[in-house]
Amino acid sequence: AGNRLLKLLEEPPLGYFFLLLTNNLNALLPTIVSRARVVHLESTESNDSQHPLLRYFYHNTTLRNPVLFEQVLNQQELTDSASIELLNNLFEHYQQHYHTLILQNETPEELASVQTVLAYLQKTMERPPQSGSSAIFWKMLFMTFPRKN
Repeated sequence: AGNRLLKLLEEPPLGYFFLLLTNNLNALLPTIVSRARVVHLESTESNDSQHPLLRYFYHNTTLRNPVLFEQVLNQQELTDSASIELLNNLFEHYQQHYHTLILQNETPEELASVQTVLAYLQKTMERPPQSGSSAIFWKMLFMTFPRKN
């Protein structure tokens, strides 16, 4: 079935176009991405970079209180797909931060710190929250997130 899908994407029937939508481009097989034209769409529904939960993970945060984190988490009604989207936004935040640090000629220690976070998030993205486990997923992420001392 995979080979037929790739063939169909490479040579669609006359007059047909396929739109593949995803919140996580990294989850698609590279062979599919290589045969597609990737267009990034910005969500107009909400600005997830300002999501109250993500503020606990940003590079410049001083928010580290687990009790307050759990209160914020409990106020959110996160679905599994919303959790994955937030995780992607967190990863993008650290990618942008890393590029900014490179442009500012930051110290190797600072760059290594952000690389550690990016590697951690990439590994976490390989095992996203399963059905009904978003709260536990975020609690574990909060507890194991690599932070500068």
